[in-house]
Amino acid sequence: MFFNMERMRQPLPKAAQELTYKGYLALHHHLFQDIYTWAGQQREYTTGRDAAPFAPPENIQVWSLARYYRRKYAGKKRISKLLREFS
Repeated sequence: MFFNMERMRQPLPKAAQELTYKGYLALHHHLFQDIYTWAGQQREYTTGRDAAPFAPPENIQVWSLARYYRRKYAGKKRISKLLREFS
């Protein structure tokens, strides 16, 4: 946990500041690189913890993009409706 707290105190790399799928991967790598060898890499298998499944790997990028656009266009009713239907 010490390494993670140290990373949280550091400024984020530019790539980790982007609101994109690659940005999420860069943020994950920045925070967890000292703990997990796979930090910042796309998961290629389905997993979970106890009875709670994690998102299937084929949906992670789509869901993160949908979330970004939902936030970006939250006040625009027609676009918001389309995004809700999409995700």
